[in-house]
Amino acid sequence: MRPACVAAYVILPAIHSNYLFLQVFYLSILILSRKVLSAPNVLRIGATENIFVECQECSEPEDVTIIVSNFPSEKYLGRKTVTLTETNKCQAFVEIKIPADEFKADPDLKQHVSLEARFSDSTTLKKVVLLSLQSGHIFIQTDKPLYTPNSIVNYRVFAVTHGMEPVDEKDLDAATITVYIVVQYHASTCTTFFIKKYVFSLESTGVWKVVAVFENSKGHNFSSEFEVKEYVLPSIEVKLTTDKEFFHVDDEQLTVNIEAEYLFGREVEGTAFVVFGILNEAKEKKSFPNSFQRVMISKGKGTAMLKREHILQTYDKIEGLVKSSIYIAVTVLTDSGSEMVEAEKQGIQIVKSPYTIHFKYTSKYFKPFLPFYVVVNVENPDGSPAPDVQLVVEPGTIPAVTGSNGIAWIIVNNATTDSRSITVSPLTCLCIQIQSRGQLVEYGRYRVEGKSIGHILQVTKEMLPSFRIIAYYQNGEEVVSDSVWVDVEDTCIGSLKLEETRNAASFTPQQKFELKITGNPGATVGLVAVDKRIYVLNNKHRLTQKKVWDVVEKADTGCTPGGGMDNMRVFHDAGLLFQSNFIGTADRQGLKCPSSIRKKRASAIPDVRTTLYSLLRQCCLDGMAETPLSYSCERRMEYISDGKACADAFLKCCQELTKLRTESRTEALSLARSEEKKHEFIDSDDISSRTVFPESWLWTDHKLPLCPEHKPNCRTTSLVKRLALPDTITTWHLTGISLSPTKGICIDDTLKMIVRKDFFIDLRLPYSAVRGEQIEIKAILHNYLHEEITVQIHLIETENVCSSASNKGKYTQTVKVASESTRSVPFVIIPMQHGTIPIEIKASTMDRNDGIRKVFKVVVCELHFLSKHISLCFQFTYFVENITIPIDAKDILPKTPSDTQIFMLVEKVLDGSYMSSLIKQPSGCGEQNVARMSLPVIATTYLDKTNQWDRVGTSKRDVALGYISSGYQTQLKYRKRDGSYTIFQGAPSSWLTAYVAKVFAIAYKLSSKVEKYILCDAINWVIINSQKSDGSFGEVGVVSDGRIMGGIRGSDSDASMTAFSLIAIQEARPICEDVVSRLRGSEIAAVGYLERHLPSLTNPYAVAMVSYALANENKLNKEILYRFASEDSTHWPVANHELFTLEATAYALLALVKVKVSIVLLGHLSYIQIGPLFRTLDLTFNLDNQCGVNQTQTLNPKSTTKAKNLTIKELKSIADLPLWLAFGNPIKHAGATWTVAPHQLR
Repeated sequence: MRPACVAAYVILPAIHSNYLFLQVFYLSILILSRKVLSAPNVLRIGATENIFVECQECSEPEDVTIIVSNFPSEKYLGRKTVTLTETNKCQAFVEIKIPADEFKADPDLKQHVSLEARFSDSTTLKKVVLLSLQSGHIFIQTDKPLYTPNSIVNYRVFAVTHGMEPVDEKDLDAATITVYIVVQYHASTCTTFFIKKYVFSLESTGVWKVVAVFENSKGHNFSSEFEVKEYVLPSIEVKLTTDKEFFHVDDEQLTVNIEAEYLFGREVEGTAFVVFGILNEAKEKKSFPNSFQRVMISKGKGTAMLKREHILQTYDKIEGLVKSSIYIAVTVLTDSGSEMVEAEKQGIQIVKSPYTIHFKYTSKYFKPFLPFYVVVNVENPDGSPAPDVQLVVEPGTIPAVTGSNGIAWIIVNNATTDSRSITVSPLTCLCIQIQSRGQLVEYGRYRVEGKSIGHILQVTKEMLPSFRIIAYYQNGEEVVSDSVWVDVEDTCIGSLKLEETRNAASFTPQQKFELKITGNPGATVGLVAVDKRIYVLNNKHRLTQKKVWDVVEKADTGCTPGGGMDNMRVFHDAGLLFQSNFIGTADRQGLKCPSSIRKKRASAIPDVRTTLYSLLRQCCLDGMAETPLSYSCERRMEYISDGKACADAFLKCCQELTKLRTESRTEALSLARSEEKKHEFIDSDDISSRTVFPESWLWTDHKLPLCPEHKPNCRTTSLVKRLALPDTITTWHLTGISLSPTKGICIDDTLKMIVRKDFFIDLRLPYSAVRGEQIEIKAILHNYLHEEITVQIHLIETENVCSSASNKGKYTQTVKVASESTRSVPFVIIPMQHGTIPIEIKASTMDRNDGIRKVFKVVVCELHFLSKHISLCFQFTYFVENITIPIDAKDILPKTPSDTQIFMLVEKVLDGSYMSSLIKQPSGCGEQNVARMSLPVIATTYLDKTNQWDRVGTSKRDVALGYISSGYQTQLKYRKRDGSYTIFQGAPSSWLTAYVAKVFAIAYKLSSKVEKYILCDAINWVIINSQKSDGSFGEVGVVSDGRIMGGIRGSDSDASMTAFSLIAIQEARPICEDVVSRLRGSEIAAVGYLERHLPSLTNPYAVAMVSYALANENKLNKEILYRFASEDSTHWPVANHELFTLEATAYALLALVKVKVSIVLLGHLSYIQIGPLFRTLDLTFNLDNQCGVNQTQTLNPKSTTKAKNLTIKELKSIADLPLWLAFGNPIKHAGATWTVAPHQLR
């Protein structure tokens, strides 16, 4: 016997480089040889997993066989053998892969495998391990985070394994990915990544998600959000920063730094109007009126200050505002008055204590007699890290200072306790395992030799974004263990860098440049360039390297920052199972960690919002608004009724803007008369206008070359692309995302390209305008030369736009623009036509020029909507409701077309959920079975056409199809060799055969189990054996109870039977016309017979059925059909037969729907009551009765009837076609008309 391996208590700081210093304190105890099995306590289907085996104190080579089998069936899934020797220190990994096809793809089902290690000395270690269906990770990138309605969304999907390698296209189980946006599905097979696009409709505003799932693990969704709204891109970015992120109750002031910069890199000169306020716990805002202040913005910077007295003038005690927060609302106005930008900063907490202290990275358990490392995480009230904070730990008065990440490491020595004398022997080595991303990635055994050791651990790609070190040793039957969690900096596994080869400070529009892409050999790189102005409006939904690692971190099976309640909990909480000869970990109960102990990565800093809500802000904006009245600012202020603070803000802003406008107009008038004659300007016809302004571009993919032959082991390769910039003057953010076969995903978003000119023009247009509305547009002249310039500016005439340029070709002004400044030139236009309208403006000096043409949307005058709930009285043929829409005459543009659209919502007339009762198992004799089969057939047809499976459960469709298939197989038991059908095994019935053919024809469209020749043989038999020479059909054979045939056996039965048979043939025509040669001739003969006899029919039932058969041939005689309707046109009555009346009315409805006749019937359906009919329709048979004897079908719980094919007609009348409804006379109708599609009947 000799000393075995000893493990240690491990102390690790956070990692800031590629190496880690590991310090170990040891306890040495003499122990016997032991065998160990260790693995992740969650194994992932389809992924390669490392299983760790160890034999301590093995003097001879030891073969270990790992066997994986299904649990609890013990079905063999695979095995591998490894030999433990002194060369590998009697430790080894065994790779296994669990096949996906052996398990159900059900995320709600807990599934397990049995993991067994058999050693050559007959020792067996066995554990049951929980399975995860997650196949890997999917990352989604959109070309920008913000879109307008009706725009195109481009997105990329990257699929990687748990090892961060691209999903192998040969692995079909993992490679099939479903991507969907709400309810729009796109299925694709992913190799490295793929690209799709989606077009949004006008009403699709809000925050949307692109969601992707692996087909074999649909319980794990991956998503990316983006926003859809109407917006205008800003030209200025305003940043607000405070000297501290909180306001202490004893503070005297809070300083706010304002930075305003054009998005092409130039500083803003202007004025900021600032107001402070309080945001309480209910998210209600209230401003501090006396905090309103005007701040000069010089060279893009300004400073505002909230003083303590500003708060006390509104609130008596600041202490009462603790848990509330301060917000800062700023409006920046440029010196030229041309642009006004709003910004807001929230989340400045009012606190008694300025910091929050967390111990989320500190182990919950300590080891007696050993140093205890306390990891203190200090945060500001907004959740951001608090650096350079002095800390003192008690007891012991231990000082510490937080680093830049807000974290401080403190060593606490345990107090001396009662002592005991023990004898220990020095051990020679310790054992370590390393787990990352839920997988064992490294193991080792290190010599201790009676002292602490230092070990340099290289951080490999398998250890990102974090890893755990687990150390242990065994003492007899006991295992001593500990662990620590290490966070790694969020960097790429591989490398990617985007560079502009010239390293120029700025570029001009349309300028060509070279983009150099450097990354891992063979990687595919997806590029995109986004206008920085988009990120000013929404910077939330970008895919970054940190977000990639945050997603990966969620798959980590470890649950604590280290340590554990006991020796086995150390392994369990680190995401591992452990089994030795004597002791093992408990089985894991779920895939997720308990929420109370799950460690978290660093939280994100709250974003600064750009929405402003403030009374004083609105007062200021009102002062800046133009008015058609010639009132002065002082006169307008007299009408302000919101208090003195509001009036003062109104007056300040009004006077400021009035001054700027007066100076601008005076100078413009002067220049218009004189300067034009003194300067030679570039002719406007020689000026080319900029027209291409994409919000994102460069949506391309490039594959980096492999290593050259002379340097096969190169780390990176490069690719250079020559490109041209668009016309936009802005800052472009370029992002590249690479997917390497060996290095996973790497994101580089550091390259920014500023595009500008010394002199240029910008055009500020609204997102949309109303046709006929007078609006002001602004041309902004930017002069970044060192001298004042005189500019001639032209508004170009545009068709369908009334402006100063109308009928002139162009309108010209001449203005001066000071050096290093901007100048606004307003124009008034009136768009006269709705649609997309271009506006073009050109400007020139003696030696410089620029032109710009942008488009904006012109909409019709605001729609007037009136919601009216009408309860229709079904007892009258006519129903009149006069609706008056209040439209002011002054809102109507003379001599313009107008129209009125009426939308009708039918609320849950036919809710799909009521179809659930029809999905039943068919059974019984030849009559019963086909009638019962018709129930799931017509329910499936209806739910398919109206897309309402969600109302009954989508899984019910497979159930319904199963019932249809079994009903079909049962019906074949009553089929004779000639294709006819019997009730038992006697003579066939032509009526039953036609009925079976009709049901089979509908079922054929739903189920592949229904065979074509079976259906067509029945049709052929009916034609040959039942049709007479005059074209009519008669009953051949008998039915057990004539009442099953409904009204067919009444008067005019020859016509009814002919119509019934013809309807069955018509239903089967698309399927059988190529194999039943007599089919078309039979139809023509039957139609001729019905047309000849229709005028002489007296039975409303026969008339309705014949009308439907003729309507299928587009030969409906509406006049004869309506002749048999009731006086109020609500039903087709059959004397003394309520049920036959119901059937006749259904056939009439089918006929009218077929030819799209405007139907008053559904407007006054008091007799049939279609809604209540389908709410109570529960066609169930009394299974205790014999075929043909006292058979019943329940129409509702209170009455019975004997109509066997009621469902097939009533439901078909709704499911087959849209319903055309009109309120008015059925023959000579007038009034409003609606079309109701099936999906609206919900």
